[in-house]
Amino acid sequence: MKPLTLPIQDLIKANDCRFGLYIVKHCADYLMNKVVASTRELRINNTIVVIVHGIKTRSTWQGEVKQALEKVGLIAIPTNYEKYDLLRFLFPLEWFNRAAIKIVEDEIKRVNNKFTDGHISILAHSFGTYITGKILLSKKYKFDRIALCGSVLPMSFNFHLAEGNVSKIINEVGCKDIWPVFAAKCSLKYGSSGSFGFNRGNYVEDRKHVDFAHSDFLNAKFCERFWIPYFCGNSIILPGDVTAKPSKLITFLDNTIFFWSAFLGFGLIFYFLIKLLIRYL
Repeated sequence: MKPLTLPIQDLIKANDCRFGLYIVKHCADYLMNKVVASTRELRINNTIVVIVHGIKTRSTWQGEVKQALEKVGLIAIPTNYEKYDLLRFLFPLEWFNRAAIKIVEDEIKRVNNKFTDGHISILAHSFGTYITGKILLSKKYKFDRIALCGSVLPMSFNFHLAEGNVSKIINEVGCKDIWPVFAAKCSLKYGSSGSFGFNRGNYVEDRKHVDFAHSDFLNAKFCERFWIPYFCGNSIILPGDVTAKPSKLITFLDNTIFFWSAFLGFGLIFYFLIKLLIRYL
């Protein structure tokens, strides 16, 4: 225990000796600080962060983020549904997404069975946010905290259906991230919440970053500044760039690309079907 320092002047001026009260107060403060520190350490050691990557990537960034998370005592579990191509991503039938969703869900199931007393959280990027949304709505698992970045979930996503199964959700918004806009325009399944935010404070907190594009979140520096305090349960969450707005390019694309992007999307689907026919006929 640290040495006890007493305000001598107050003791001299007081009519009654308060020596005992100061000792009790000092001890109580010391014990409270120890309890808070122990509780935080216990939470960190029992928090498992499942990492879910996006499309067109071998998910090599997960190693850097995993190392940053584990450096402070968190348990990080990367997932990998292999490199996911653009055609499967844009195809409107949900059947094409089932394999990737099942792989991630199986990983979460194993984590849930292994860490029965743990707090399971999710860190998801791009298409990984869509997979996370599907698993969240299944209501098979309870999650502590979820962090989304580069999100392609629709702004109208039914978060209320998952109430009671997740304690907190934060959405990192990249004000220079054009890809959620493209995804929203090319397929009715997706939305541009990674570019504009959900703007629905009852269910998810948007945290905007003015100079960030689609993958600028995926590094140790960002993880240490924003995600580690979030997953460790600190009460203070750094706000990002509070007054940030989507770039003019994102606004322009959001207002003008509907017709030609939809045409491009259906063109890719048609091309994919032709390839399948040629391959199997």
